Order: sequence, then structure tokens, then C-alpha cells
Amino acid sequence: MSVVNPARIHDYDKSLGVRTKADKKDSYVIARYGASQHPDLWQPEPDATRQLKALIGRLSAIEKNVPREHNRLG
Repeated sequence: MSVVNPARIHDYDKSLGVRTKADKKDSYVIARYGASQHPDLWQPEPDATRQLKALIGRLSAIEKNVPREHNRLG
């Protein structure tokens, strides 16, 4: 499985001259893109990376709440 930016698929679609927009045609274009371009295989993030992103997100949420709490107390 690969994760590819939809804009790349769209550009590839345009390069083939495909003008129609239908699920069957889209699946054909995506399969053809995968066969011809050989995109990198998707690899899940390591646990440490996911944990770090979660901690960064939590820190950001707390930093947004600090001024709100100061205003509430004032």
C-alpha cells in the first residue's frame, strides 16, 4: 500500500488525457499510476514518533488554554 498526494494522481490523470470522472475510470488511473510510477510503500510511524506528536499536540492545547484561564481568573 502507498499513500500518494491526490494532486499527483490528478496530474497523472491529466497527462493521460482522461477527461471523464467516474469511479471505475479513477480506479483504472490509480492502478496504472501505481504500476508505472512505483510509489514508495507506506510505513507506519515508529511508536516513539507517534507518542512525540501526541505530546506536542497536548502541549499546544495547554498553551492555548493558559491565556484563557488567566482571563477567566481576572
